[in-house]
Amino acid sequence: MQKVFSAILIIGFIFTPAFLRGDFSIIEKGKGATVLILPAEKNEELKKVTDWFVGELEKCSSVKLPVTTNYTGSGNRIIFRVVKRDFIRRSLYTVDFPDKFSMQITGSTLGIRYALNHLLEKAGIVYVFPGKEGAYYPKVTKLSLPRVKQEKDAAFTIYRSQHITDEAWQLALNCELRDSRMLLNHGIDRIFPLSKYGKGEWVNKILPVRYGKRDLKVKRYQWEPCYSNPATAEEAIKNISAYFEKYPDTPTFSLVINDGYNYYCQCKECEVANAGTRTTSLEPGIANRSNVYYKWVNKVAKAIGKKYPDKILGVVAYNCVKNPPSFNIEPNVNVSIACEAYALSDPEMRKKLMEFYRIWSEKASSVGIWEYAYGMPAYTLPRVYFKYAAEQVRFFAANKGRTAFIENSANIGQGPLAYLFLKLFYDPSIDVEKTLDAWYVAAVGREAATALKKYYEFWNNFWDGAAKKSSWYQTTKKNIYFGLMADGSYHYAVKKGDSSYCRLLMEEVVAKADKYGDAGQKKRARYLMKAFEFYEASMILNGDGLLDISGSIRSRKEALELAKALPRILQAAEKRSEIAREIVAEFPAWWGSMYQVYRKSFIKKYGTSQLPSAVFALLPYLNDKEIQKEFQTSLQKINITPEMKAILQKLSDFSSGKLSNMIPDGSFEKDGINNWMPAADRMTDKENFLKGKQSASFRLRTLYGAQRVTSSIPGKAGNYLFAVYVKIPADYPPYGIKASCSMVPRRDNGNSMTYYMPPQFDVVPGKWTLLYTFSHVPEKAVTTSLMITFKGMKEGDRVWVDDAVFLPMGKLPVKKQIAPPVEKAAPIHASSPFAKWSFVNYKQNSRKGELVRGDEKGNLVLDTRKEAFRFFLPESIPAKKGDKIRITFRGKGNKSLSYGAWEYEGVSWKNTNVLRKIAYMKKEEELFTVVFTVAKENTGCVRLFLAPEKGGEFFISSYKVEKIK
Repeated sequence: MQKVFSAILIIGFIFTPAFLRGDFSIIEKGKGATVLILPAEKNEELKKVTDWFVGELEKCSSVKLPVTTNYTGSGNRIIFRVVKRDFIRRSLYTVDFPDKFSMQITGSTLGIRYALNHLLEKAGIVYVFPGKEGAYYPKVTKLSLPRVKQEKDAAFTIYRSQHITDEAWQLALNCELRDSRMLLNHGIDRIFPLSKYGKGEWVNKILPVRYGKRDLKVKRYQWEPCYSNPATAEEAIKNISAYFEKYPDTPTFSLVINDGYNYYCQCKECEVANAGTRTTSLEPGIANRSNVYYKWVNKVAKAIGKKYPDKILGVVAYNCVKNPPSFNIEPNVNVSIACEAYALSDPEMRKKLMEFYRIWSEKASSVGIWEYAYGMPAYTLPRVYFKYAAEQVRFFAANKGRTAFIENSANIGQGPLAYLFLKLFYDPSIDVEKTLDAWYVAAVGREAATALKKYYEFWNNFWDGAAKKSSWYQTTKKNIYFGLMADGSYHYAVKKGDSSYCRLLMEEVVAKADKYGDAGQKKRARYLMKAFEFYEASMILNGDGLLDISGSIRSRKEALELAKALPRILQAAEKRSEIAREIVAEFPAWWGSMYQVYRKSFIKKYGTSQLPSAVFALLPYLNDKEIQKEFQTSLQKINITPEMKAILQKLSDFSSGKLSNMIPDGSFEKDGINNWMPAADRMTDKENFLKGKQSASFRLRTLYGAQRVTSSIPGKAGNYLFAVYVKIPADYPPYGIKASCSMVPRRDNGNSMTYYMPPQFDVVPGKWTLLYTFSHVPEKAVTTSLMITFKGMKEGDRVWVDDAVFLPMGKLPVKKQIAPPVEKAAPIHASSPFAKWSFVNYKQNSRKGELVRGDEKGNLVLDTRKEAFRFFLPESIPAKKGDKIRITFRGKGNKSLSYGAWEYEGVSWKNTNVLRKIAYMKKEEELFTVVFTVAKENTGCVRLFLAPEKGGEFFISSYKVEKIK
């Protein structure tokens, strides 16, 4: 059965007179064959769109099509009819042919942009990656379009975007980088700022009750209001209405809950409104607060809908409110569902998720996707899942899907995944295979494309095959999203020879791109190779197929092979830190996202030496003399830092019992049993022990769905080894019981600070089994929980524990960082009103090109993606008390901006006068005007300033200052 996507208006054929049949030529025999005719009425936005189109087409054809408002010739012409569209239909465009020589494009300026995108796609231009080096421009000598009426709109009409990625790239792919905070990002803190609602009369109305008392220590993004209190809805309605009054052109507003787990209000009224405490169907460990929350949403939405019928309110089915409520949602509310398409790869999850999505589409008038498409730096293998991406997008498009969003860090190593998502968001009916093939060719050239396709097909099959057997997959597939784990146990699905196979493919890509490709394809091939080298080093340092799927080795023979491979493994660990620093230094600025914090976190995580986890698989075998000898020989073969060598030597010392233990009485010879839970039915056992005279025996209790034994010690930053011996009864079946040990550093509020998957071990009934894990305790950890987890056993079953050790392993050296690339910016034009402006922090003047830039028209671009600043005019404007000064300018941006003047007595600073703060600069340019009166006595002059908020880009033009009467 053919699916129909109602939001997409497919190209349709209409009756065409004979004189209009044939193609409409735009470029013919390498020359321009048409003229672009703009409406007589001036339209700057349309001019920008057509100028961009002409410039892009010129890059592949060397033809610059003329643009005019007055054309009297008889040749082909493209005419534009700008019409006002409502928010939902803003992407709709129509292309028709009113006469023999005319092509007419009708739509909003955004819709016209998408129509011109279609022409560029017909020319063969592919926007592989963001940025100047991301686009492929083929040589074009002919470009034409059939004279057939075409009408098209986007599938997801409210929102289509990727998290914090280059705006120009998204527009080129028919998506737009709207501010997610205004629709589907956490909005509760914006509705209820704690500076107001965290005190006074609001405490007992808005703040939640937690564990029997009012929570007076709530933190931003780590709380939820009392949704059952009528004041919560009343204040939300009042505050949202005030926002729409102030910003009437804003089409959406977010009601999305804060982040973090289980911060919900526990008062009696909330419990009644929620029909009691329940759990989610997909994640039993998370409370279900959907009823009480969506009752509040409906109350707010109904009131807002009456006053502002064209506004859309956004929520996200996420965390405690993921499940649908027992009632329908108001029609002016869009529900974006937090999900990951890759979960469809599991048959059990596919069945549950499809039913879950179906129910939501029945409860809500419009739904959407919040997709967690993370790759690097969260994963250290290239994570792609093309089939499931298309399947999920198509399902939503056919079932009331109106929003589509990818949360990830834009990166090169995932290849075409983000590109494919954005293409599907606009048109889910595209042929996935052909779309990917076109991407490969555009990325590295036709000759190199075959090898690149095989490379990504390998990884697509890896995640859809071998990786599904890993504990990472099996233990996190039911989560909102899969565990974001660097060097996770998915690495144990890598087989011997996989890294070599991928290297051969990538070497072929680079060689053929260098021989046959254009400059952009050569560069992109080198970027892709650098990303692969990071993945390759990650494969090797995680064992490169020498460990089984549990992360263990099963025999003395395998242990000897691993000991001999240590030099290669340790070299890979060293190499990866070098590659990570090269990536940050060499990759384009968009990589990792426009927010530089992602690049910083990447270099912090990977830019220093790390101890390969594969080494710890040798621990049970280091008492073997031959293996110990090979281990020591390997340490001498490799040139590694003294710190790394010291840590590795400690592993040897551990096997011989030379190290001191941080766990009090870890051998349970005295009263160490009192440090461990469960509290019930714990005892020492003088018959079952490994060393000494006794062990600890526990009856298992179920904690968070797992059978665990736990303890806790003070937290202190550093690298640690946790190892322990366990035994289960001899009469258990011989296979099926697995165990692991883990350490979880915690903050003062009890929340965990790290998330990783420790290796799992098969436990042989009646025999002692060594469990071990290695991890890092970060700064600010107050305690570290030590957990021993058994899988396959039942609550109440008995286990024995002995010789538990927690050992500090030392610190690894921190390497000097390589500075990230700085994009060269155009200097501010001499004729610009900002030509003489400067920074308050004079150290920033040496990096002026990074922070501010200009264009040929004298406009100003303020870039605070790395840091905030204050930009001011050192030259003073004479002024005295009572004088009136007017500032006007046109601007757009994605953060708040303060602007105004400092008042001076003579030349010395007297007072700062911030005249106005723009809460949010829209993406569409608007006019800002303010008139202020000099207020201070003895004022002799004023100096003007701009103070943009950190994390954004701002475009300022037509800046004027004048004294008025």
